[in-house]
Amino acid sequence: MPFIRSLFAALALCLTLGHSAWAQELDDAKRADIEQLLELTQTMSNARANMNTVLQQLVLQLRQKQPKLTEEHLRIVAEAHEAVFDENIGVFKALMVHLYHKHFSADDIRQLLVFYASDTGRKLTLVTPALNRESFEIGVQFGRLLGPKVEQRVKERLASKGVTL
Repeated sequence: MPFIRSLFAALALCLTLGHSAWAQELDDAKRADIEQLLELTQTMSNARANMNTVLQQLVLQLRQKQPKLTEEHLRIVAEAHEAVFDENIGVFKALMVHLYHKHFSADDIRQLLVFYASDTGRKLTLVTPALNRESFEIGVQFGRLLGPKVEQRVKERLASKGVTL
């Protein structure tokens, strides 16, 4: 349940920071624009997709650690995970609204709305999950490519200091 812990930690941080993190008061018009932007960018559905990915990883880990768990047990885990997510999605949305408020002016948000309502903006929204997934894969491959080079350089540098790995 790392997602839930992270969600509550973020909420606690926001409550601790209070309004000092967002110097300007968030008015209803800007809030509505940000909520519309979150809708256009499919932020909430992407959050659900991310939750499902985390859930799949959790189920895999549980299967490995607890091989005696039945499909019914794993279904219970999934249902509980999804229910808690659904019960708290409003908190996530509120955090996202304040995040956008913190980083973008009302005018910025209006310009983003125009962009994401355009054909290019809609295309970006549609391809962003694939871009994220594929860029992550590229990053992993790039890391594998660089890993041996980094390891070699570290070994050489440490060897020059009399340390061997």
